[in-house]
Amino acid sequence: MVGGTVGLMVAWIGTPTAAVLLHLVFQIAFHVAIGLILISLGFNITLMTAFDFAATARILSRPAAVRLRLETGGLGQT
Repeated sequence: MVGGTVGLMVAWIGTPTAAVLLHLVFQIAFHVAIGLILISLGFNITLMTAFDFAATARILSRPAAVRLRLETGGLGQT
C-alpha cells in the first residue's frame, strides 16, 4: 500500500510539474503518458512488496514461542 500511495502522489505532483517545466523552460509540447505512469506504479508496488517480504521473512519464520521466551527471560513469568 505504501508503494502504491507514494507512486500515486508522485504521479499527481510530478505530471503538472513536468507540464509546466516543459512548456515554460523548454518550449515543447507535453503529453501525458498514462501507460508509463501505470507501468511505473506497478513496478513500484511490486518492488515495495518484494522488499517487505524479504525484510519480514526471517522474523516470520521463527515460531512465536521462541520469541515469547526471549521476551520473558526464559522463565515463563509475565
